[in-house]
Order: sequence, then C-alpha cells, then structure tokens
Amino acid sequence: MPKILPRVLCVDDEPHILNAIARSLRGSLDITIAGSGRQALELMCEADEPFQVVVSDMKMPEMTGAVFLSHARREFPDTVRR
Repeated sequence: MPKILPRVLCVDDEPHILNAIARSLRGSLDITIAGSGRQALELMCEADEPFQVVVSDMKMPEMTGAVFLSHARREFPDTVRR
C-alpha cells in the first residue's frame, strides 16, 4: 500500500523560496506551491482533496498573507493555517 503523505500548500511570491521549500520537503509531504494568494485560493477550490495545512508568506503584493488566510479560513475551515 502506498504511503499517504499529508497535503500542504505553500504560498509565497518569491519563486526561489517556494522551490527551496518544495525540494527540502519532497518525499515527506505532498507539497503544492502557489505564487500568490489568488493562485492558492484557485488551487484550493480546484483540488480533488483538501489540503491539511496551508503555509503563507505575509508580505505579498495584491493579496497579503493575512487576507489570503482569512479567505482560506472562511472557505476551508478544516485546513490548518500558518
């Protein structure tokens, strides 16, 4: 039986940070990355299964991490937000 990894969504507007996170956690978590709050919300809405955890940068253009996390909490209350 394949090992089921926790689904985690990482949100940051800096691609090199997202890539470093994805590389370092590959194999221990099912990582999805998003470059903006808007993209993250789209991924969350389109996902077949919910993300267990969402981790977001706070200082992003267009939509701050706080605004994104408040939308995520409203739409996906069972997802842990950090």
